[in-house]
Amino acid sequence: MSIKNRLHKAVTIALISAGFIPATSAEVNDLDVNNPNGTTITNSSTGNAVDLDNGGSFTVINNGTISSSATNNAYGVNADSSTTITTLSNTKTITGTASNSNGYGIGIGAATLNNLTNTGTISGTAANDIGRGIILMNTSTATNLTNSGTISGTAGDDLGYGVVVSTSTLTNLTNSGTISGTSVDDGAYGVFVSTSTLTNLTNSGTISGTSGDDSGHGVNVQVGSTLTNLVNSGTISGTAVDDGGYGVKVDASTLTNLTNSGTISGTTTNLGLGLYVDNSTLTNLTNSGTILGTATTRTGLGAVLGNNSTLTNLTNTGTISGTADAAGLGVLLTDNTTLTNLVNS
Repeated sequence: MSIKNRLHKAVTIALISAGFIPATSAEVNDLDVNNPNGTTITNSSTGNAVDLDNGGSFTVINNGTISSSATNNAYGVNADSSTTITTLSNTKTITGTASNSNGYGIGIGAATLNNLTNTGTISGTAANDIGRGIILMNTSTATNLTNSGTISGTAGDDLGYGVVVSTSTLTNLTNSGTISGTSVDDGAYGVFVSTSTLTNLTNSGTISGTSGDDSGHGVNVQVGSTLTNLVNSGTISGTAVDDGGYGVKVDASTLTNLTNSGTISGTTTNLGLGLYVDNSTLTNLTNSGTILGTATTRTGLGAVLGNNSTLTNLTNTGTISGTADAAGLGVLLTDNTTLTNLVNS
């Protein structure tokens, strides 16, 4: 390339980065991505704006916009087929928008993600069902997911998820920003872990699930999953207009250490639970903050040990409370449960 052409290319990139020249490029397939400010990468007919699926190793650096739109299955960034993303850094916008169902900001399926850092916005939106901000699925592995921006999943009907770990492994999820799942009807999850392993979940920001009808979960760990350490100094909340607002729910799974110095809350009309452990094991619950379940009518419970559950050590120097018109309880132990040590000061 001549010096003249090189200068022209460098000046063009600088003008695009400064926002003086807007640019749009088509789908990126199996290439490193370095997307500057003012530039948009959008999808072709596949529904993927960035599609990495040849089993190679890639970096994705986004300082502009990566945006996908499709009727179904729209992915801002998609990686699968044993592909590796060594670094995924986002300072601006990554979106996947489905006019029907399945909108994903970032999807990692049967792939490896070493480090994801987000200081911008990552969102998945569906006009109907299933909007997911970030999903790890199909035996994927991720080491570090660090968010100080916004990660959101929004559904016009059912099932909005902020971050999903499904049949996969994530070592560290660190949030000082906002992770949210929102649904107009049923099923909203800030962080959702199913048949998976998550070693460390550290939150100093906001994790929320907000449902227009039933089942709003801040953090949901289910179906044989393992979460070793959940440390919260921020806010984890689950809100549902009708039934089932859960701050943290552990179902048929294992949570070793839950340490809370912030706020964990479940709010709804009929059944609000701050912490719900059902058919599961929780070894250590240490609370110096607030764990709260609120229902405007029926039942508000701060912390519940459901059927066949075990809690070894509960140490409380903060507040665990339930508020409702009908029944409000701080701590409830149901059938076939075991609480070994309770220290309240």
